[in-house]
Amino acid sequence: MKQLETLYTIKEASEATGFDQRQIMYKIRRKQIEAQKVGWIWVIPQDSVNKLQEMKKKKEEKKRKRQKKQ
Repeated sequence: MKQLETLYTIKEASEATGFDQRQIMYKIRRKQIEAQKVGWIWVIPQDSVNKLQEMKKKKEEKKRKRQKKQ
């Protein structure tokens, strides 16, 4: 039997990744991450949340590198 995939709301994904909810919606609209609308709620699968976490790490690394150069 296949295990059900963990789904997150935008608020939960925001708390898990550190991205603002509006930033997550922007990424959904730009098709940078997968999400699906169920009724009036957007749900984001675990692998997309993992992708957001990787994006956040890269963003923070770039920020640190810029600060070191100054």
